[in-house]
Amino acid sequence: MFYKIFVFFLISHFAASQQSVPQWVDGKIRKSSFGSYYYLSGYSYSNKNPSETEYDLLKRLTGNAKQELIESIAVTIKGETTLKTESTKNAFNQKLSQEVSAIAEAEIYGLIVETYYNKVSKTGYAFAYVNKKELRNYFAAQFNAQTSALKSGISDDSLNLKSEFKLYTKNIVSHLTLVYAIKKSHQILALLSTALDPAPSIDDVNKIEVNLSTNLNNAFKNILIKPIDTIINPSLKSAFAFSLGIKVTYKLKSEEGLPLIVYSINDNFKNTNLTTDKSGLIVANVSNTNLYSLNKRFKAIVNLASFLDTIILNRYKFISIPFIEFNLKVKKTTICVTNANDCSDVIIASVKEFFAQNGYLFSTNTAISKYTINLSCKDRFKRMNNLYFGYADVSLSIIENSSNIEMYQTKVTDCKGGGGDPVQATNKAYITASKKIIEALKSIQLK
Repeated sequence: MFYKIFVFFLISHFAASQQSVPQWVDGKIRKSSFGSYYYLSGYSYSNKNPSETEYDLLKRLTGNAKQELIESIAVTIKGETTLKTESTKNAFNQKLSQEVSAIAEAEIYGLIVETYYNKVSKTGYAFAYVNKKELRNYFAAQFNAQTSALKSGISDDSLNLKSEFKLYTKNIVSHLTLVYAIKKSHQILALLSTALDPAPSIDDVNKIEVNLSTNLNNAFKNILIKPIDTIINPSLKSAFAFSLGIKVTYKLKSEEGLPLIVYSINDNFKNTNLTTDKSGLIVANVSNTNLYSLNKRFKAIVNLASFLDTIILNRYKFISIPFIEFNLKVKKTTICVTNANDCSDVIIASVKEFFAQNGYLFSTNTAISKYTINLSCKDRFKRMNNLYFGYADVSLSIIENSSNIEMYQTKVTDCKGGGGDPVQATNKAYITASKKIIEALKSIQLK
C-alpha cells in the first residue's frame, strides 16, 4: 500500500511540475510565439550555484535577460547606422555604441520579465520581452514631443541674447542635450520601423544641430584671455610662490563667472579652481614652480568640463576651447654686498648663492643696486689639548638704497667648529654660521 502511495506521489509531482513549466522555456515555442518580427527579447538560464538562493538565481538571470534585450537594441542600431555612415567608421561607431548602451530599462516601455525555477533540476529561467509595436508607439510619441519642444525652444528670444555669454551658451547646451535625446529616440524608431511604417525624418533636427553646435563654437571663439602682466619683479619668495593676474572678455566685455585652468607647461603647477570676478579677472596663486628659469611658459584655458556635460563634450569635440600661452619674464633685482671687516669667504659665498638662486643679480655699485647687504664677521678660537675650537659671530643687514631704510637684520653668535689648527676650526665655525644665516634669510620678503 505504501509503495502505491509513493508512486502516485511521484507521478503527481512530476505532472504538476510539467504543467507549471511556462511555454517560453521551450526554444521552438519561444521563437514561434515571440518572433523577432513582433518582439524584442532576451533569454537566460542557469543551474543554481551552491551558494545561491532561488531568489538570488532568478534575480541574476533576470538581469542577464534584460541586458541581452538591451544589447540586441544596441547591436542592431549600431549595424543599421554603420551602413549609413561608413565614412566615419570606428570613431562614430564607438560613440554611437556608448550612446545606445546608455538606454535604461525604464526607457523600454512595456517591458515584461517572466521567471521559472525547476526545483527538481535546480535550474532557473528568465525571459524578458517587449512588443515592438507598443515600444515604437511610445518612442514615436517621445520623438514628436521632443522635436516639438526643440523647435519651439529655438524660436525663443533668449537664444538670441548673444551678448550674454553664459545665458546664450546655457540655452544652446540645453537644446543640444534635447537633440541628443531626440536622436536616441530616433535610433530606437529606426530599429522598430518597417517598410509600411518607416521611421520619421530627422533632417530638420540634423540641420538644427549643425546650427546650434556652430553657434556654440562661435561663442567660444569670442572669448579672449590675456595675462595682465608678463613681467614679474619678484620678492625673495617669488621663486616659490607668486600671483598671476589674467583678464577674460567676451566680445570685448568683461565676463564674470567663467571657469579657467592655469598651469605651468614645464612644471607641476596647476590651478583648476579659478572663476572670473565681475571685472573678468582671476588671480592664480602660483606655487611649486621655478620662476627664474628663462622664458617660463604658462597656459590659461577655459575649463569646459565645469559647465558642459560629458555628452556635449564628447559629441562636439570640434569646439574651439579658448586658451592663451605666454612667457612670464622675471625682472631681476640687483643687490650689492659689502664686507665691513674682511668677512669670511664662506659667509660671502653662501649669502650670494642664496640670493642668486632666488633670481637676484649682483653689482659693486650701490647706485644701480636696489639693495645693499652689509656683512660683519668676528671670530676667535681656543685650544684644548691638541684640538682647536673656533667660534664665529655674523651679522647681516639689508638696506633699501633709495630710502636708506634698513629692511632686515639678523645676527648669529657663538657658532662653533673644531679642527686640528686655528684656521680649520674657524672655517668650520663659519660653515655653521652660514647655515644659520641662510635659514634666517628664508623667512624674509623683499619687494
